[in-house]
Amino acid sequence: MKAIQVTALKLNGSISFEVYQQGKLLIKDTFSGKSVAEFNKKYNVDCISQEVTVVTTYCDSDTVEISVKVIG
Repeated sequence: MKAIQVTALKLNGSISFEVYQQGKLLIKDTFSGKSVAEFNKKYNVDCISQEVTVVTTYCDSDTVEISVKVIG
């Protein structure tokens, strides 16, 4: 079990996303709200310490940035 951290910057509305590793869907979630600071959420998932990819499936803001990383 590893932790994956998803970070949103300049959140102002909603962003839906999916996190994949080697084609396997690990996380599917939505962040909604407004944050002038960095917003982080951690998920415990069954994955390995290799690269993960985040795909935005919906976004109603032009300024939001989203990133993902494996921690632990």
